[in-house]
Amino acid sequence: MNRNMKIAILGGTFNPPHVGHLMIADTVASALNYDKVIFIPTKKPPHKNACNLASSEDRINMLKLATQNDDRFEVEDFEIKDEVNELSYTINTLKYLYKKYEGIVEGKMGLIIGADLLADFPKWNSVEVIAHISDIIVLNREGDNNLVESVISKYKMKVLKMNRVDLSSSIIRDNIENGVSIRYRVNDLVYEYIKQKRLYTRN
Repeated sequence: MNRNMKIAILGGTFNPPHVGHLMIADTVASALNYDKVIFIPTKKPPHKNACNLASSEDRINMLKLATQNDDRFEVEDFEIKDEVNELSYTINTLKYLYKKYEGIVEGKMGLIIGADLLADFPKWNSVEVIAHISDIIVLNREGDNNLVESVISKYKMKVLKMNRVDLSSSIIRDNIENGVSIRYRVNDLVYEYIKQKRLYTRN
């Protein structure tokens, strides 16, 4: 990388990564002119319980397979490799990335979150610092009714509308457990990886 770049980050368990995640990254990059979207799998998210969590190695591998054909997408394993903190905190990740991309990142990094996280956002670790050093992008999916306007206003968030995709990692895991096909809901390479590794199946 030898030029300044607008960078956004998308965190999550990615358990497994699916086409909806790729659509989110593409929508943000295209609508807000980001050069790069960095996918950051969490080791252990502080804001929700992770059910039937695949190994860190498997989730990293699946993300790399899912994103390898789009030069705008990158996978960062900082939170997975964090040996100091048991939980993954966004503030630590942002500080690490600003240091890693010092002299490269243009302006503030974009922080992509779902509207479902708005209500609890004020409780995040170092929330004021997060809001100061990043541009927070809230995904408002069609039909969402959980926009918290007071939080959006207080932290000067950007709201980005996108079409609703009724797809989630938990749905995919449930489908696998119940023998329902997940083809075309995940990248073809991810599909083959899940089959080969027999992830999320009842053993």
